Amino acid sequence: MPIDRDRLKTAPAGGHVLVEERDSKDLDHSTDLHRTAVVMKSLCGMAGSWLHAKNMVYLEVCPENVYVIENENIEETRALLLDPATARRVEDIRNGKVEPVFSKDWSAPEQIRWDTEKISAKSDIYSFGALLFWMLTFREIREYGGRTERMMMTISKAQWSAEVEVQELIHKMLDKTLQEDPEKRYDSLKEMEEDLQKMIDFTSGKVYAPNICEQIEEVADHVESTEPDGKRRFHRQQLMQTLRADRMAFSGLEHYERLAEKGDPRANFICGLLYENGLGTRCEYDTAIAYYKSAKEDSEAMYRIGVLCEDRRAEFAADAQYARSQALEWYRKSAALGHVKAKFNLASLLLADSSKGDKAEGEKLLKEAADQGFAEAQFVLAARDGFKKEAEELLKSAAEQDMVQAKCLLGCMYLTGSGAKKDSDEGMRWIGEAAREKEPAAERILNLPGSAAKAAAAKMHLRRMKMEASGDLRKKLYYEM
Repeated sequence: MPIDRDRLKTAPAGGHVLVEERDSKDLDHSTDLHRTAVVMKSLCGMAGSWLHAKNMVYLEVCPENVYVIENENIEETRALLLDPATARRVEDIRNGKVEPVFSKDWSAPEQIRWDTEKISAKSDIYSFGALLFWMLTFREIREYGGRTERMMMTISKAQWSAEVEVQELIHKMLDKTLQEDPEKRYDSLKEMEEDLQKMIDFTSGKVYAPNICEQIEEVADHVESTEPDGKRRFHRQQLMQTLRADRMAFSGLEHYERLAEKGDPRANFICGLLYENGLGTRCEYDTAIAYYKSAKEDSEAMYRIGVLCEDRRAEFAADAQYARSQALEWYRKSAALGHVKAKFNLASLLLADSSKGDKAEGEKLLKEAADQGFAEAQFVLAARDGFKKEAEELLKSAAEQDMVQAKCLLGCMYLTGSGAKKDSDEGMRWIGEAAREKEPAAERILNLPGSAAKAAAAKMHLRRMKMEASGDLRKKLYYEM
């Protein structure tokens, strides 16, 4: 039922305030257990005193029919059922004067069957349990086919950071509302109100992390990882796909936004990451940048701003020169704090420039990133060196980190004797490993007939990589920033 603001009126003395206010809004799901308890208690109080006390039932309890009046003091937040004048008298239902009304997603079993002898205030109590479950998990009870034990498992997972007492209260309330037999439910909403008040007392002043935060932290760890990009990208894409498919992803965003408001640098970084990638929210680059900037001296946040500038996202889309200058600025800030990927990206931009000064700075930064063990930097440095001097050692280090392109180049060096002692067996071993991981150049070399053809193709590949290393090799490395 759509919200009709004209229906909102002032309740009688002693009732709940039903006035239209600027801060009012539709009911939403929330990981704030304290707010959830306050909203549900307010609803129970309204339905109990306005309707059930007069032997009336609402029968249409669902999120669309609930309105919330927010207050800076959460304890003063109020919720109301829209258009309570449409409530039905239990006596009229018994006498067949009321047409059947129910929702498969929210109504009690006896209401769906329209068993007029069993429909009572306890039918609304069932719907309040369904509403509580939805607010805590953003899932509807129909997904569980009446299996309350599975619902309890979902609650335990969603509210994993809550104290045992809080989880036990939630389990009790769901158990006393969602029973198929009305006689096993709460006798009245007053009893549910009392348990909700206990939950309010337990949760006052506390912030709980939803279970989804474990997955979000894992995504952040992989984004910050310095393992070779092919492997890093694969893990990150898998994790992000899982998060996008999880309907609880929004709850993780809510949690970190609350922490970010309190000035937590890590929370600001994670909020930026979620908005940048559209996890639990729309993809909003400007918002992501704002959060990254609030992460204070977080080198990864500075690096992410640099990436968004270089990719010409948000405010940087229109002006390529401005975007590049901003990318250089943010990469420099991040690199100054030792961020190895920032050093590599900054070096790649500078080395692709024609300025002699820029190239000198780029060479220095590339060497620093390679010395820090960053595989992509070791690969590029070996290629720019023409596969001489330290190239074998650099590529070995990158190959041992599972960088597939380094395995191919190292194999080519051994196969041709370029920059390393010629060893055809060792060369083919490395090329074979790279080919098994679908590296295109390695697959081409491996499929050629005869050792001479393989060696010639390997030499050509080394020459091509050396030439391309004078520019920006990141795209050739499948490098995803």
